Amino acid sequence: MQSYPDCYVASVSLEANYNQVVKAMAEAEAHHGPSLIIAYSPCAMHGIANMGASASNAKLAVDSGYWPLYRYRPGNTAGDGQLVLDSKKIKGELEEFLKLENRFMVLARKDPETAKALHDLMDTDIKLRHERLVAMSKKPVVEGEQA
Repeated sequence: MQSYPDCYVASVSLEANYNQVVKAMAEAEAHHGPSLIIAYSPCAMHGIANMGASASNAKLAVDSGYWPLYRYRPGNTAGDGQLVLDSKKIKGELEEFLKLENRFMVLARKDPETAKALHDLMDTDIKLRHERLVAMSKKPVVEGEQA
Protein backbone atom coordinates (compact mmCIF):
# COMPACT_ATOMS: atom_id res chain seq x y z
CA MET A 1 0.00 0.00 0.00
CA GLN A 2 2.68 2.48 0.96
CA SER A 3 5.58 1.08 -1.07
CA TYR A 4 3.45 0.36 -4.14
CA PRO A 5 0.92 3.20 -4.42
CA ASP A 6 -0.56 1.83 -7.68
CA CYS A 7 -1.46 -1.53 -6.11
CA TYR A 8 -4.97 -2.22 -4.82
CA VAL A 9 -4.68 -3.80 -1.34
CA ALA A 10 -7.39 -5.25 0.89
CA SER A 11 -7.42 -7.02 4.24
CA VAL A 12 -10.50 -9.23 4.55
CA SER A 13 -12.08 -12.02 6.56
CA LEU A 14 -14.76 -14.04 4.77
CA GLU A 15 -16.29 -15.42 7.95
CA ALA A 16 -16.32 -12.04 9.74
CA ASN A 17 -17.70 -9.81 6.98
CA TYR A 18 -18.85 -11.47 3.75
CA ASN A 19 -20.05 -8.21 2.14
CA GLN A 20 -16.67 -6.53 2.67
CA VAL A 21 -14.96 -9.48 0.94
CA VAL A 22 -17.30 -9.21 -2.06
CA LYS A 23 -16.62 -5.45 -2.31
CA ALA A 24 -12.86 -6.04 -2.09
CA MET A 25 -12.91 -8.71 -4.80
CA ALA A 26 -15.00 -6.54 -7.13
CA GLU A 27 -12.72 -3.54 -6.57
CA ALA A 28 -9.58 -5.66 -7.04
CA GLU A 29 -10.87 -7.07 -10.31
CA ALA A 30 -11.91 -3.62 -11.58
CA HIS A 31 -8.53 -2.08 -10.68
CA HIS A 32 -6.24 -1.54 -13.68
CA GLY A 33 -3.02 -2.74 -12.12
CA PRO A 34 -1.82 -5.22 -9.52
CA SER A 35 -4.17 -6.21 -6.71
CA LEU A 36 -3.49 -7.97 -3.43
CA ILE A 37 -6.15 -9.36 -1.08
CA ILE A 38 -4.92 -10.70 2.26
CA ALA A 39 -7.47 -12.87 4.06
CA TYR A 40 -7.74 -14.08 7.64
CA SER A 41 -9.06 -17.61 7.74
CA PRO A 42 -9.21 -19.68 10.92
CA CYS A 43 -7.74 -23.15 10.52
CA ALA A 44 -6.95 -26.20 12.62
CA MET A 45 -3.24 -25.27 12.54
CA HIS A 46 -4.07 -22.22 14.67
CA GLY A 47 -4.95 -24.68 17.40
CA ILE A 48 -8.66 -23.90 17.41
CA ALA A 49 -10.40 -26.61 19.39
CA ASN A 50 -13.85 -26.11 17.86
CA MET A 51 -13.56 -25.45 14.13
CA GLY A 52 -17.37 -25.37 14.03
CA ALA A 53 -17.05 -21.99 15.73
CA SER A 54 -14.59 -20.60 13.19
CA ALA A 55 -17.02 -17.84 12.11
CA SER A 56 -17.22 -16.51 15.66
CA ASN A 57 -13.41 -16.81 15.97
CA ALA A 58 -12.97 -14.75 12.80
CA LYS A 59 -15.42 -12.14 14.09
CA LEU A 60 -13.47 -11.94 17.37
CA ALA A 61 -10.22 -11.51 15.43
CA VAL A 62 -11.75 -8.49 13.67
CA ASP A 63 -13.60 -7.08 16.69
CA SER A 64 -10.48 -7.26 18.88
CA GLY A 65 -8.44 -5.41 16.27
CA TYR A 66 -6.15 -8.40 15.68
CA TRP A 67 -7.26 -8.49 12.03
CA PRO A 68 -8.26 -5.10 10.58
CA LEU A 69 -10.57 -4.93 7.58
CA TYR A 70 -9.64 -2.31 5.02
CA ARG A 71 -9.46 -1.57 1.30
CA TYR A 72 -6.84 0.68 -0.25
CA ARG A 73 -7.93 2.11 -3.57
CA PRO A 74 -5.10 3.79 -5.49
CA GLY A 75 -5.88 7.14 -7.02
CA ASN A 76 -5.35 8.36 -10.55
CA THR A 77 -2.52 10.68 -9.52
CA ALA A 78 0.16 10.46 -6.84
CA GLY A 79 -1.24 11.26 -3.41
CA ASP A 80 -4.95 10.74 -4.03
CA GLY A 81 -5.25 7.10 -2.97
CA GLN A 82 -7.97 6.30 -0.46
CA LEU A 83 -7.92 3.88 2.46
CA VAL A 84 -11.38 2.64 3.43
CA LEU A 85 -11.33 1.24 6.96
CA ASP A 86 -14.20 -1.25 7.22
CA SER A 87 -13.46 -2.22 10.84
CA LYS A 88 -13.90 1.26 12.24
CA LYS A 89 -13.76 0.44 15.97
CA ILE A 90 -12.08 -2.07 18.23
CA LYS A 91 -15.11 -3.61 19.92
CA GLY A 92 -13.75 -6.59 21.80
CA GLU A 93 -10.96 -7.63 24.11
CA LEU A 94 -7.87 -9.11 22.50
CA GLU A 95 -7.49 -11.66 25.30
CA GLU A 96 -10.89 -13.20 24.40
CA PHE A 97 -9.60 -13.89 20.90
CA LEU A 98 -6.17 -15.13 22.01
CA LYS A 99 -7.72 -17.65 24.44
CA LEU A 100 -9.43 -19.41 21.53
CA GLU A 101 -6.22 -20.20 19.68
CA ASN A 102 -3.71 -22.67 21.07
CA ARG A 103 -0.85 -21.00 19.17
CA PHE A 104 -1.19 -18.07 21.59
CA MET A 105 -2.03 -20.07 24.72
CA VAL A 106 0.90 -22.53 24.71
CA LEU A 107 3.15 -19.89 26.28
CA ALA A 108 0.39 -18.85 28.71
CA ARG A 109 0.34 -22.39 30.11
CA LYS A 110 4.14 -22.64 30.35
CA ASP A 111 4.98 -19.10 31.45
CA PRO A 112 1.88 -17.03 32.30
CA GLU A 113 3.87 -13.95 33.31
CA THR A 114 5.76 -13.72 30.02
CA ALA A 115 2.60 -14.49 28.05
CA LYS A 116 0.72 -11.68 29.80
CA ALA A 117 3.53 -9.21 29.07
CA LEU A 118 3.60 -10.22 25.40
CA HIS A 119 -0.20 -10.12 25.11
CA ASP A 120 -0.18 -6.62 26.62
CA LEU A 121 2.46 -5.53 24.09
CA MET A 122 0.39 -7.01 21.27
CA ASP A 123 -2.71 -5.20 22.53
CA THR A 124 -0.83 -1.88 22.62
CA ASP A 125 0.58 -2.45 19.13
CA ILE A 126 -2.87 -3.32 17.75
CA LYS A 127 -4.37 -0.14 19.22
CA LEU A 128 -1.56 1.99 17.75
CA ARG A 129 -1.98 0.34 14.33
CA HIS A 130 -5.72 0.97 14.50
CA GLU A 131 -5.12 4.66 15.28
CA ARG A 132 -2.79 4.92 12.25
CA LEU A 133 -5.36 3.22 10.00
CA VAL A 134 -8.12 5.56 11.25
CA ALA A 135 -5.90 8.58 10.53
CA MET A 136 -4.99 7.27 7.08
CA SER A 137 -8.66 6.67 6.25
CA LYS A 138 -9.45 10.34 6.90
CA LYS A 139 -7.08 11.75 4.29
CA PRO A 140 -5.56 10.79 0.95
CA VAL A 141 -2.72 8.31 1.34
CA VAL A 142 0.59 9.83 0.34
CA GLU A 143 3.28 7.70 -1.28
CA GLY A 144 5.81 6.51 1.30
CA GLU A 145 3.42 6.73 4.27
CA GLN A 146 3.56 3.78 6.66
CA ALA A 147 0.53 1.92 8.08
